[in-house]
Amino acid sequence: CSFVPKRLDRRQLPEVFPRPRMGLLKYILPILILLFAQALGLLAGSTEQIWTAESIKGKLEAVEDLRGQGKYNEGLQLAKTLHDAAAELENVQLELEARYQIALLYYFKQDFEEARTSLKIGLTRAGMEGLDILKADFLTAEGVMDWKQGNLSIATQKLVEALEMHRANGQILSM
Repeated sequence: CSFVPKRLDRRQLPEVFPRPRMGLLKYILPILILLFAQALGLLAGSTEQIWTAESIKGKLEAVEDLRGQGKYNEGLQLAKTLHDAAAELENVQLELEARYQIALLYYFKQDFEEARTSLKIGLTRAGMEGLDILKADFLTAEGVMDWKQGNLSIATQKLVEALEMHRANGQILSM
């Protein structure tokens, strides 16, 4: 009597180790991974959100709503979180959209130095990344800020340049 298992033939493996049905698994696996990741976060005491591009887009709309309600600090906190989440996802478009919201919130809080810094960073980055629509948006906001602060000649230059960019991007139709 020997306790050494005999060698298995490859043809017997499917009977011993049945293969999962891949059709069903491809739908269930992402859900299981998400649930597992959330469970690990809960076990570690983490309440960290798992961000996706879609969830960031939805929350950016919430930031706009908070700004409209005058809840600038709350909006700023959320916008900064979304900016960092977009950076983690390496989604430059969403990162810059969050940066734009941050700049607007600082502007409405009347922290013009922070607003201008955010606008300049966004304008430069949008230009480097070839995101012309966002570049035009940043330049427009910068021009409006200059206008509101009485720098009319600088504002006019920026707003005319932004108008030309919006027109080139197909956002404004010529009459």
